Formats: sequence, structure tokens, C-alpha cells
Amino acid sequence: MTFLPIVNRELRVASREWRTYAQRCSVLGAAMLLTLWMGGVSGRTSAAAFGQQLFHVLLWTAFVVSIISGLIVTSDSISREKRDGTLGFLFLTDLRAYDIVLGKFAVTSVNILYGLMGVVPMLMISLLFGGITAGEVARAALALLLCLLFAICCGLFASASCTKASNAFSSGVSCVLLTMAVLPLAALAISHGVWDTAPPDWVIALNPAYALANVEASDYQTKTLEFWVSCGSSLACSVLLFAVASLRTRRSWQERPEGAAKLRLKDRLRQWAYGSTRRRLRVRRRWLDRNPVVWLGRRHLLKPWFAWAPLLAALALYAWALYYQYKYHEKLTGEPIGVIVVAYLVNLMYKLVMASEAGQCFAEDRRVGALEQLAGTALTTRDIIWGRLRALFFTYIWAISATLLLEWGFFLACDFRKSHENEEEIVATAIVGTFVFVADLVAVGFLSMWTGLKTRNPVRGTTSAIWWILILPWLAMVVIQTMMQTHEFSGMLAMYAMVSLLIGGAAISLSLHSMRKYLRVLAVNPALLKLRDYSREADLFRKAGAKEEAL
Repeated sequence: MTFLPIVNRELRVASREWRTYAQRCSVLGAAMLLTLWMGGVSGRTSAAAFGQQLFHVLLWTAFVVSIISGLIVTSDSISREKRDGTLGFLFLTDLRAYDIVLGKFAVTSVNILYGLMGVVPMLMISLLFGGITAGEVARAALALLLCLLFAICCGLFASASCTKASNAFSSGVSCVLLTMAVLPLAALAISHGVWDTAPPDWVIALNPAYALANVEASDYQTKTLEFWVSCGSSLACSVLLFAVASLRTRRSWQERPEGAAKLRLKDRLRQWAYGSTRRRLRVRRRWLDRNPVVWLGRRHLLKPWFAWAPLLAALALYAWALYYQYKYHEKLTGEPIGVIVVAYLVNLMYKLVMASEAGQCFAEDRRVGALEQLAGTALTTRDIIWGRLRALFFTYIWAISATLLLEWGFFLACDFRKSHENEEEIVATAIVGTFVFVADLVAVGFLSMWTGLKTRNPVRGTTSAIWWILILPWLAMVVIQTMMQTHEFSGMLAMYAMVSLLIGGAAISLSLHSMRKYLRVLAVNPALLKLRDYSREADLFRKAGAKEEAL
């Protein structure tokens, strides 16, 4: 038998695909554009200072892209096999669980690894400017590789533990955030709050991203042990997650008889999720005759409660900030800038949750054939689309409204007299941020819903909305600012609001138009969309939908 046959096959297939080379070139091109942009905005900075700035920008940009890409490409690798029922066929051969997981690891990580290899030469450019040594570049490449390995193993573990694509992606993101953010912040909070001292360095060094923060020669000389502890912990966590994913893959595909205790637990969880019989009848009588799609989206009783999770996170952050202010400054009023930063992070959580939830609306329905059954009923295309949107609205409206009230309450309670910033600029930032947050929520919902419908993949719907709505406005603003050479705060704020609203409005308009035009075509015969001339049958589907809208 060939050693690691799936890995061998997947690498051969990847070597013949044009995407392998296109992604490698695109990553290198993006790094070159970022380098040129840094050179254009650096001004009269010295060569050594510019080399250090370029090194850190490329390093942390590569880190963020590696983490996100590793989770996206691996979170649905094994779970898709389980949903399609093809995972069990692989075990009918001589393959072992680690062969399958290694094969998924190889096929999903090869393009990202090639892209990361394309970034390392760009890091060497900063070496030519001075201020950076070859050892720093080598340590940065090692730390980036280990962080990428950790993100890929988190995605494989989540994919082996879940069946739905959205649940797998959320579990992978939670695993990364728990390791890189929650545990270090909890250690800092406990140490400062209980012992009034900083935690030991080796505790913080367990974070896989700690090595990236100490690649410089000055930090490495004083924290050599902590750097290698961080690298070792990252490698150990990756190996552990890979081993657990192999065990889960071997056992998750088998259907075992459920015992009485497990059946009782599932029945109890179902009652918690959907409520009692009386509650289900009440919801059915209220919404089934109006719009059955709204009833389908509002059956789950716990979903509205999950929408309150970002608000609880905001309360925890504000409580910790007030405790810190009272303990060290003996006052209970916070800084306006701190409140705006916390509000931005909480609003970002809501945007990510909305993107994930909206991406599932039509993707799973189309995959299992439920959307085709809905298209065969008397419901119009408008009823199906707006039914899903109305269900999302009722799920998140109260939690989002309470979050905005809480944020503005803390903001108005701040002491603006002792702030070092301009009061008018701070208030304008808060107002613009609130309007952009609401507009981004709507745009993320529409775009994620349409992309999930088109691709049958909720993860792709989520990532598409994140790219177009949350990342592209910042990139566009940076490019416009560089071309206009403006550094005035009011102009930058107005520019950000204008760019965000224009991109969001375009996304809403195009997504809604596409869903109205192609929803029934995608539900009945999606192969028609691949034809450039949109054959006569596709025209008939669109005309039938137009007649329903007119009626």
C-alpha cells in the first residue's frame, strides 16, 4: 500500500490546478502592494524605521490572514463528508483515520502554505532597509508557520466534531479565540484583580501568538525561554488537536443505537429548544397562515437568547473597565475613547453573528432540497425572501437595541472634561459608528444570504460578507486617503462613512435583485446559471416568478 495515499493524491491534484498558482501569485502581489503603499505614506522616515514598520505590518497582516484562512478552508472539510454520507465509504478500504485527516490537512493547507512562503521573501525586503536582522525574519517565519498549523488543526478538530458547516466554523473560531484571547485576558484580569501583580511570563507564553510579539532581537534576548515555550505550546496543541480529530473521525461516522438516557436527554433538549406543545401551537397559529417561512425561522426558542451573548460580553468588559478605573484612579467614569473601542468590538461580534446566521438561511435548505419544495408551493419569491429576513429581524432586534442603549448610556456617562481628545470629534465618531453599524448589519445579512444561496455553503457566505462589508471599506479608505494625502480627522471620518454606506448599499441592492431573479432557478435547476445565454428554460423560471410577484 502507498504511504499516505490520500496525501499523495491530493497533492498531485493540487499541483494540476490553476488556483494553486493563482493564489500564490495573488498573495505575493498583495504583499508587494502593501509594501508600495507603506513606502508612499512613510514620508521622510529613516530607512531603518521604515524597515521596522514594514516588517511589523507584513508580519501581523500575514498572521491574521493565516488564522482566518486556516479556519475557513478546514472547518468544513470532514463535516461535509459526514453530511453527504461518504465518510463511511473511506473506512471500507485499508485507510486509517489519520490517513483521512492528513489528506484533508494536505489538500486544505497547501495553498495557504504556498501563500505564506510567498510572504517570507517580502519580510526579507525589510532586512535590506536596516533595523531588522536575519534572525528576526527566521523567528517570524517559524512563529507564522506554527500559528498557521494551530489554526488548521483547530479547523480539523471542529470539522470532525460537528456536522453542520456553520457549527464547525463557529467552533473553530471559538477554539482559536479561547486560546489566543480569552485565557490570556483571564490570566491578566485574575492576576491584577486578586494578587495585584502581573501573571508569570510563562503563563502568557502559552498563547501561540506570544512568539510573534517577541521576534525582535531586544525582546528575544530577554525572553528567550518564553519564546520557545510559546512555540512548543503551539506545536503541542496542534498535535493534540490533530490526534483528537483523528479519533473523532474514526467514531463519528458510525451509527450506534441510542440508549434510554440519551433519548431522554435529546427529548429534554428539544423541549428547551422548541418549547412546550402549547407554545409550539401558539407560534404555529400566529405565523403559519401569515408566512410559513417566518414560522420556520421562529420555531427555535433558544436562538433569541443566543443573540444576547455579545451584550453579556459588553457588560463584562464595561464592568472590568469600571473596576480598573475605580481601583487605580478612584473614579467610576470611563474614558470616551475606551467606550468607543469596546462598542466597536461588541458591534463587530454582532456583525459576525449576523453573517453566520444569514449564511445558513438558504444554504442548508438548498443542499437538502427543502428550498425546491418551498419553490413548489404557492409561496412567492417575495414571501420566501422576506420571510427569512423577518425571522432574522425578530431574532436580533431586541438584543441589538439593548446593546445600542447600553453603549450610548456608558458613552454619555463619560467625563469629557478630562479627556485629551476633542469632544466634537468623539461625539461625531460615536454617531457615525452607530449609523454605519446598523447599515453594515443589514448589508451583511443580505450579502451573506445571497452568497450562501448561490454556493450552498454557509461558510463561504459568511466569509464573503466579512470581506466585502467589513474589510473592503477599510482598504478603500486607505487607498483614497493615500491618493488624496489627507490626514484631517473630520475628512477621514466622513470618507469612512461614505465608503461604508456606498459599499453596503450596493451589496444590499445587488443581493436582493439576485435573490429575486434567481432563487427559483437555483432551487429547481441551478445548472442553468452556468450558461451564459441563460437558456429558454431559465427565462421561463424568471417569468413565472415575475407573474407571482404581480399577482
